[in-house]
Amino acid sequence: TTHLWPKQLMKHGLSGALVDTGKGKDALNVTISKLQPSMVEYIAENYTREAGVRQLERCLASICRHIATKVALDLEKRAKAKDFVKDPPSSPLRFEVDDELVEVVLGAPKVGNYRVLYKNLCRRLQTPGVAAGLAWTSSGMGTVQLVECCSIKSVSSLALKQSGNVGGDLTNALGRMTLTGQLGEVLEESAQIALTWARSMCSQATLSSRGQRGGQGLSDHEKSLCLYESAMLSDIHVHLPAGSVPKDGPSAGVTIAVALTSLFFGAKCRADTAMTGEISLHGTVLPVGGVAEKVRAAQKIGMSRVVVPESNEEEAREALKDSKQLKEVEVIPVKTVEEAIDAAIVGGNPWHSASVWGQGPVLSQEVAAKL
Repeated sequence: TTHLWPKQLMKHGLSGALVDTGKGKDALNVTISKLQPSMVEYIAENYTREAGVRQLERCLASICRHIATKVALDLEKRAKAKDFVKDPPSSPLRFEVDDELVEVVLGAPKVGNYRVLYKNLCRRLQTPGVAAGLAWTSSGMGTVQLVECCSIKSVSSLALKQSGNVGGDLTNALGRMTLTGQLGEVLEESAQIALTWARSMCSQATLSSRGQRGGQGLSDHEKSLCLYESAMLSDIHVHLPAGSVPKDGPSAGVTIAVALTSLFFGAKCRADTAMTGEISLHGTVLPVGGVAEKVRAAQKIGMSRVVVPESNEEEAREALKDSKQLKEVEVIPVKTVEEAIDAAIVGGNPWHSASVWGQGPVLSQEVAAKL
């Protein structure tokens, strides 16, 4: 407000206009309201997404061009009427730099239309294998980042089935993982850790369910065999949308683990819950940075629950104290990945409850024979 705005007013020939209700002769007979800091924040949140101010300056320049055009048209109109010098209008042109003017000049919000974003998030989270994470961007702001997972029968697994070698070694049939979304090395490692943890849990569930009978006509062991084939023998594809934006960091570990669990069990994630946290191979949730910005982003978009590492709980609660005018958000601190899954998946943690087992793929004979 003290540098960029005056600079653009001067560049567009509006430096002679009265700003607010300043004193002195109004050379242009134009009054422009003072640019409030809240409007700068509104423009930055809704029309820019960068660490610098170049895009913000472009937006301010667009507003100045709009005003300058209106002023020029008014001057031309008065000049044609030959009353420009003799009888200048008593009431000057006045421009209020508010959200209404900003939307007229810049159009509908391009970045922070939170109502539309939340509606789209809710729709996409209706699919098993999709979870909402929280990320810290290069612009120093938080954002909600979806993680999408899907599985497909691996080629090696299909070849084993077609060969009829039921007693063969299934080690080489272990499904591979594909990562897309322009991910950095640290984020790729987090995804690998999440998949290894999920497959470890799958192996334990398979072994512990031998001989146990469950409801709905299938034994727990039969269900776990379906899970084994889905998690162990299928190729897994993990994608983080907005592929043109580079992404890195360890804080997506919890989100990927939740998304994989959702995929393997066919259970949906809650649409009102976002999460962040690094994980270890044994399922411990570790603290991460940028939690304050992340929970504010979840609050702005309309999330009502955030899952954070227990060590970051205080930081998250402090961040929410400064934004009480927005929707209240429940902070859920977790120590383990299983606690995060219990909070994020509809119906609770499927690793512990047979009532929310998803409809896994049909059990293959070779898998049943080996197990």
